[in-house]
Amino acid sequence: MNYSRRAFLGLTAAGVAGCASAKVGGDDAVAAFDENLSIIFSDAHVCGENERAANFTPKRLKAFVDEVLAMRPLPRRVIHLGDLASFDHIREARRLDKEIFVHHIFSKPELLDELAAMGNAGLSYNYKDLATVPAGLVECVHAKGVKMCLRAGDTPETVAAMVKMGLDYIPTNVTIPM
Repeated sequence: MNYSRRAFLGLTAAGVAGCASAKVGGDDAVAAFDENLSIIFSDAHVCGENERAANFTPKRLKAFVDEVLAMRPLPRRVIHLGDLASFDHIREARRLDKEIFVHHIFSKPELLDELAAMGNAGLSYNYKDLATVPAGLVECVHAKGVKMCLRAGDTPETVAAMVKMGLDYIPTNVTIPM
């Protein structure tokens, strides 16, 4: 079978949710951790409750977290690979943990200084065409100590151009033979 990246991630999320549902327990006792159990969810694009209704809202995220916390045994690791689309969530993530890497998807230049002050942060700008990326933008972001990526590189040529630009990470929806 041939699945797109988004379809694969959707199936993965459904599988994770199914596993979480299957292991939920009503036990109020202190839960043990299962060293071999991990929960991974990706491409959540967490946004505000009134933003882009099709996306993963904080209410849905909380419901998912509550379900994971009810599992017995608890997973040793919970990994969230999704993007934070709401800057309020970036601020909250940083308030809760000073060390985790925070990434703001489709950020705006006026937020760069605040991200830099947070430390251990990255951003993506929403340029559909690499030719429209302003000269010196990557260097400016790097000078502030912030990591940078752009929209998904959907062709081998785009990925190669992104590497040449000096981006720190490159989201892609294609497999490129090595």
